[in-house]
Amino acid sequence: PACTSKGCPAPNTLLEEIAEALSIACPNCGCVQDPNPDGCIAMQCAHCNAAYCWLCFQTCGRDAHKHCLNQHGDYFPPTRAVEMWHCRWRWRRVKALLWRHCGANE
Repeated sequence: PACTSKGCPAPNTLLEEIAEALSIACPNCGCVQDPNPDGCIAMQCAHCNAAYCWLCFQTCGRDAHKHCLNQHGDYFPPTRAVEMWHCRWRWRRVKALLWRHCGANE
């Protein structure tokens, strides 16, 4: 059934917004990032050069290595750990999007 809530976007618009929310983006500029980089979780955006943590998406100024080691204990966590963090991050983005469009002001 279609959403009949006031302010709820058309289904195609909502699907596009959900797809965008599921894309992994730079926490500084929002540009979509490589969804499967190899190597260290201390990342740098190719678009804005911001350093950030690939695990928790915390921006880290010019270099994310210190944050990654201090907060996560490693530069190369197991793939499964990264997948779990990203799943949680995506879920929060989609949940916030749905609340914003269909449930926050009811």
